[in-house]
Parts: sequence; structure tokens; C-alpha cells
Amino acid sequence: MSKVKILSTKKLSKKHKMKIKSEGFNYSEYDAISIEKVIFDIPKPYKNVVFSSLNAAKIVIKEVKWLKNSSIFCVGKSTEKLLLKNGIKCVKSAKNMQKLLIFIQKNSKNDDFLHFCGNLRLPIFSEKMKKWNKKFSELIVYQTKILKRKILYQPDAVLFFSPSAVKSYEAMNKMDDLICFCIGKTTSNSIKKKTKEIVHIKNPSIENLIIKTIKFFKE
Repeated sequence: MSKVKILSTKKLSKKHKMKIKSEGFNYSEYDAISIEKVIFDIPKPYKNVVFSSLNAAKIVIKEVKWLKNSSIFCVGKSTEKLLLKNGIKCVKSAKNMQKLLIFIQKNSKNDDFLHFCGNLRLPIFSEKMKKWNKKFSELIVYQTKILKRKILYQPDAVLFFSPSAVKSYEAMNKMDDLICFCIGKTTSNSIKKKTKEIVHIKNPSIENLIIKTIKFFKE
């Protein structure tokens, strides 16, 4: 019986690669997207700051010095851990933007918000802010570039870590016989082509996605 072929749309750490390979899988990887910081003017202090991605947090904590005096809201445990590591506590961390917005709606009245984000951010934040007549600004701090690539073999499963990675893979590859493992519901919802199966995890992290993938095939 041939080995299960797993392809990651993100280059993983040595530890995560070994975790997959040690279970007997045929593993390969490539970066489906690239992240490039953009030059931006440091904004005035905001009472409330929102981070919807780890990439935005990585860039902003190096540039903006007043974050510790703001109420910080973020998406993802990895983002929260990075902020805490830099002495910045979060008022709320949520699995996805939808859940974060539910919290904001219930707990924030006439506050203003600054959303640090990338150029391909989903429109849900701005749509809800406008609907609720809340004051907000969005500041793009990085560009996501989609790297289209034809995969010359048929993997059994592909690991997706963002909607942009899905877009990258779909552009030049078939999905019919593919089992797609997605880091969260937003990523799984972005898959447009017909696939064999789509699996997403409840608690988004690279570690949990790998564990889910291994368990799926072992069972």
C-alpha cells in the first residue's frame, strides 16, 4: 500500500514536518502566498485596536509603541501569544472574526476602533462596523501576494492555512479527489471547487491541524 501524500500550502517548522513524516506519510510543502510589509504612517493612539491576523501583529508591534495603553482584540491564539510575549494583554481573543465581532457588539458602545490588517482582509469587520454605526478605521500594514503553482503530482490531502492559500491552489490545480484540511471555518468556507472532503478544526492552530490530519488517516 502506497504512502498517503500530504501537501502543505505553508512551509512548516522542522518539528511539525517531523511529526507528519514520523507517522509514515509522504510529505511535501510550498508557500502558496508571500507576505510583504508596506510602509505606513504611525497612527494616533486608539482606545481599541483589532488584529485579525498574526502577520499584522508581527509588523505592528515593532512599529507602534502605544499598544499597551489600548484595549486589544485579536483573532487566533497564536496572535494572542505573540502580543502577550511583547507585554500586550488582550481584552478578547476569538477563534475567528465573526466570534470577535459578537463580543465587540455586546461589550463596546460608542468606542472607536482601529483594525490593523492586510490587503486581502475579509470585509466582515468593516461591514459590521458600518451596520452598527461604529467609528472605525482600517490600516493596511502588509500585502498578501498569491503565488500560483501547478502541482505535478496528485496529493491525497492538502493543508490550508488561509483563504488566500486556497485561492492560490485552486487557480492551477484540480480539487476533485482531494481531502482538504483547513485551519478554520473561514478557510474551509473559501473553497469553491468540488472536493472529496473538507475538514476544519474547532481550535485553530498549526499543531491542531496536523494532529487532526494524522488522526484522520490513522483511523
